[in-house]
Amino acid sequence: MKLICPHCGAERTVDDSYREKMVQCSKCEISFGVFPWRKNLVSEDVEISPVESSTLSETQEEPPVLSDPVPGFDEIASDKDETEEPENESTQPESSLAGPSFPIVGVIKDTWEETKGAKASIWAAIAVLYLVMLLAEAAASFLTISRGGEGTTAVGQGFDSVIQLFISAVAVIFTAGLLYIGVKKVAGEGISWKMIFSGFSFAGQIVLATLLQSIFVAVGLFLFVLPGLYLMVGYSLTLPIIMDRGMSAWEAMEASRRAIHKVWWKVAGTFVLMGLIQFVSAVPFGIGLIWTVPMVIILVGVMYHRLSGAEKT
Repeated sequence: MKLICPHCGAERTVDDSYREKMVQCSKCEISFGVFPWRKNLVSEDVEISPVESSTLSETQEEPPVLSDPVPGFDEIASDKDETEEPENESTQPESSLAGPSFPIVGVIKDTWEETKGAKASIWAAIAVLYLVMLLAEAAASFLTISRGGEGTTAVGQGFDSVIQLFISAVAVIFTAGLLYIGVKKVAGEGISWKMIFSGFSFAGQIVLATLLQSIFVAVGLFLFVLPGLYLMVGYSLTLPIIMDRGMSAWEAMEASRRAIHKVWWKVAGTFVLMGLIQFVSAVPFGIGLIWTVPMVIILVGVMYHRLSGAEKT
């Protein structure tokens, strides 16, 4: 199979057994994981031995190749025996996304790796989000004060409620754009803080999906608690699905729930572990949040790509 660096495009034909390992590109020196759900595999069916320099034409410029893996990760031996059989297919990710295909620690590990090179864009997007929300709240407060005693009437209180609902809707749309940054980063595509505005193209479906989720989760929590928790986790990929696939609110909610259903406990456990990591990182004066806040955004992207297509099985 052909392996392509998602950051600079360096290529190398490698053995099929190189999947599920971490490598570092010798051209851009950025590490990445070799996973079938990533867009760095051109072919997943043909097993081809690594290209040797002797097989290149003398007139052909030698292409950039992938160097040895990052220390600490599973190694791809440079002197690997060409006759060695690839790993057993049972170790490969399953299309049905059964339990073994969603290791909690592995997902957190992938999230940490994917966060590299994304922190600046994510924090800039978060800064824009908070700035817009601050201005919106200031404008709402100004309108309330300018009306004077009208704020105590039923009409005034209704007007204030509408303003707050509008601000909440804008916050949700911005949040969807923020999550979309994580989806694109994990896909190996370029990202920018400006992508936080991309949610406005799907504003109606995003707001409707958020409203429906809130109602269903609230009802589930009120009745038996567990159904509410199930839906809370099951709908966690709804916004990325709307943004990436252009589905309607209900279609995206169901697609998310079906994708997560088979690995619900692992997805829930991953969110809990990420929450604990973020809590611990905030202890030393909040310094660790510089890394863990972007990790939360990237985590959704990793989950989305690992589970994308699961609802089709």
